[in-house]
Amino acid sequence: MNNVVFIVTHKGCLIIARPSKYSPPLLPNLEMLYILGATDIEVCQATGITEPTLHKWKKDNPELIKSIKESKAIPDNNVKQSLYRRACGYSHIETKVFVIDGKIVEHNVTKHYPPDTAAAFIWLKNRCPQEWRDRIEVEHHHTIEDGVNQKRIEMESTGLVPGSDHDYLDIHCQCNYCRVKRGEVVKQIAEVIE
Repeated sequence: MNNVVFIVTHKGCLIIARPSKYSPPLLPNLEMLYILGATDIEVCQATGITEPTLHKWKKDNPELIKSIKESKAIPDNNVKQSLYRRACGYSHIETKVFVIDGKIVEHNVTKHYPPDTAAAFIWLKNRCPQEWRDRIEVEHHHTIEDGVNQKRIEMESTGLVPGSDHDYLDIHCQCNYCRVKRGEVVKQIAEVIE
């Protein structure tokens, strides 16, 4: 019975579990799985452990968590480089194989890939989110009093007398935010602002 651990939880439940199998020699196997792009679930399936066990190992072994982070960074960086190359366009040498007069002939050809706008958009959206995000934030900082004062100043500068020539209180802010709220702006612009 020394292979089994009995644990009584705070709710009085009895849990029967095997002791953790973690040992430092297991680390290179875990690192390789993460370098190959495996997720935590896939690592657990490959090593025959449960997710709670892996999470306990991470919590109990700082060198393990550091190693996992470094190992996960390798495939992430490969994807970043591939996305960048795809966004900017690239070329590479490719060997083509032909059969000419019954003989196999190999010929090196430079293959070109043009820039991909979708990849460029993904790159920019993640690297420059303030400039390339999907949602546009519109700030509205003025009040109706600001509008009334602005209209009064405009009227006085043109020689009109406020209150006698025009009712300057019957004004509306002309920023897109306010125009959308009043329903004066077409739907496409409203969707961008909302």
